[in-house]
Amino acid sequence: MIAGIAFAVLFAAALLMVPTLPGIDKPGYDIVSHVNEHSGAMRMQALVVTFGSLALVVVLGFARVFDAPWQARALAIAVAWSTNSTCRGTRSAAD
Repeated sequence: MIAGIAFAVLFAAALLMVPTLPGIDKPGYDIVSHVNEHSGAMRMQALVVTFGSLALVVVLGFARVFDAPWQARALAIAVAWSTNSTCRGTRSAAD
């Protein structure tokens, strides 16, 4: 239950953490400068989403069906793959 609450809180915080981008009618320089100014907040959002994904892994691990082992393995593989994709997608270009 704690992992479910952590998942909900972390994902909600991640959604509210990053300021909105400039409109589509703005020139590219304004968008690039906005991203440069708020890069720390964007990195923090990526970190919070990663921790939220780990909490989701715990929730899904407890929610799996114990009398159907192949479904449990498929769920574990799918969750691990999606978490790995999320974590790899949040790395910065400098890494």
